[in-house]
Amino acid sequence: MQPHKRISIQENEVHVWTVSLAAPAIEAERLPTLLSDDERMRTGRFRFVEHATRYTVARASLRRILSRYTDTAPELLRFKYTANGKPFFANGPIHFNLSHSCDVAVVAVSRGREVGVDVEQIRRDNDLLDVAAHYFAPEERAALRLLSTEERRFGFFRCWTRKEAYLKARGDGMSLDLHAFSVSLGPNEPAALIASAEGPAELKRWKLADLKLQDGYAAALAVEGHRCDLRLFEGQAA
Repeated sequence: MQPHKRISIQENEVHVWTVSLAAPAIEAERLPTLLSDDERMRTGRFRFVEHATRYTVARASLRRILSRYTDTAPELLRFKYTANGKPFFANGPIHFNLSHSCDVAVVAVSRGREVGVDVEQIRRDNDLLDVAAHYFAPEERAALRLLSTEERRFGFFRCWTRKEAYLKARGDGMSLDLHAFSVSLGPNEPAALIASAEGPAELKRWKLADLKLQDGYAAALAVEGHRCDLRLFEGQAA
């Protein structure tokens, strides 16, 4: 198989890759060879085969994408992990983040700046306000209640993906108080971090953006610094 062409990325760019996790059976069998020992161990902990397969395809695709920025074979890439589990390169300027939901994965790549991404399948759950009561800031809950029943579902997932992308960019996971910051969620509002207990400097530090994927999914990006050009790519597991 011919190696993929190397991709360069500038400091003012963020590259976002959308990947289908519906890999052919033969390809899915070969992908575990690209993973590290700890990734293969995690694959074995999944209860359902389809979940293990999606995880394998997502992580192998992440490695193949990053290999194009680093001139390193996918299976030779070595990640470090923050205390909250965010993978990163110990050396070099490339930053990245991965999220996947159902049959879609999204990979964000940047140079010299932190980045986070989240994708969620939009579900017709009946307990969105109950979930929001636990995970959303008071301002977000109030904004959600103002929406119509149908629009509330989309507002919920706009809020969720924006908050999660921001947390992942910071590398905090769920260790940050989710009530200590709020994001926009209205149908006509641009994606933004609009309040933070850490003050105005934190608002100026981050740019949020929605990602337009296929119908049935919501996705958001958080990147350090407000001046950046977004480039979209479609990736393949192969």
